[in-house]
Amino acid sequence: MRKQAFKPFLRLEWRDLQLGVKNFIALGDFLQIIDVDQRRAINKIGFNVPGLGMLSGALTVEASYTMDSPTRENIQYENSAIALKQVP
Repeated sequence: MRKQAFKPFLRLEWRDLQLGVKNFIALGDFLQIIDVDQRRAINKIGFNVPGLGMLSGALTVEASYTMDSPTRENIQYENSAIALKQVP
């Protein structure tokens, strides 16, 4: 099993600024777990929403994959969930 941790990055474009998203949500750490034996991947990203009373949580997306060729993977969405918590 391989784990990778990434620091958050957010690329905003003009259409995002028009929607007022720029200061609405802040992304936290991104964790990617790839289980080569089970051919599964789990991606988890933390976030908080300062404009909603410091609401925070994490989005988790799970997928399975098969190798179609040495350079190509077929990814199948399995499940996703948002876990919320409110910071006191």
